[in-house]
Amino acid sequence: MAIKLEINITNKWLYSLIAVGILLALGVGAVFAYNNSPNPGHGADTVVVTINGQEKTVQQAIDELHARATYPYQSGYVNGDTVSELLAGRKYLISVYGIIRNTGGGNNPLGSVAIIDCNSSSTILAQTPSFTINWPDGNAPQSATLFITAPASQCIKAFTDHGFGNIPAKTIMWLELP
Repeated sequence: MAIKLEINITNKWLYSLIAVGILLALGVGAVFAYNNSPNPGHGADTVVVTINGQEKTVQQAIDELHARATYPYQSGYVNGDTVSELLAGRKYLISVYGIIRNTGGGNNPLGSVAIIDCNSSSTILAQTPSFTINWPDGNAPQSATLFITAPASQCIKAFTDHGFGNIPAKTIMWLELP
């Protein structure tokens, strides 16, 4: 038993069906090409720019700009004696913590807490007064909070017992002022 199916289509309908088929194929191809197209450029995490002499990715620059827009003043903390993230000419409160050395006995001269420019050890940006202290033995803590204007080098070092022991600071905290 054979089934015979006969369809009679006029030329107008045949050409219309062919046109719809071509448009459908082009539409599917365009969607496929759009979803599988390669990245035509670089991401923000791969393009490197230089800002104030520091290289960073575009994404890092955007993140820093966003952070400044949210909280426009810089602050930070470092375990050590050097901060190299300050912005030249800006005003900062710098808190320095460290120790003073004990030379034994009593009446030891206590040097100042000092903040200097990293590029010039003779350029003291701020310091406390020196005086004599009496303690029996061991090292003692010493700290101070000082106001500075960041140097052109954007880098500071801090010492305790400056002028006598010149002991590098243990920690530094900073807050940019408006």
